[in-house]
Amino acid sequence: MFEKEWLVGNPELTAEEITPIEERVKDNPKLIDGLTKLKSIIGEEKFNRYVSPLQNIARNDTSLLIRTRNVLERSFFIRECGDALRDAFAVKAVTVIG
Repeated sequence: MFEKEWLVGNPELTAEEITPIEERVKDNPKLIDGLTKLKSIIGEEKFNRYVSPLQNIARNDTSLLIRTRNVLERSFFIRECGDALRDAFAVKAVTVIG
């Protein structure tokens, strides 16, 4: 599971399978509401492909910060979900980093 050879054999590190983002933010009602609206806007297939594997999502009153696993995933995410994010989460600014 570790891709870099300097990570292999390090007893301080462990690897875990990533769970879908909706499971990881289940205690945050603002994020759950936004994710539910986003799923209804873009559809379940796109949601499962582009949103569920996100590394992290954070929201304050006016902005949304999203972290993808890499730049390629970021590009696909913005192309497929970018327009719907402001409406779903009711924010002014959306930043996606990868």
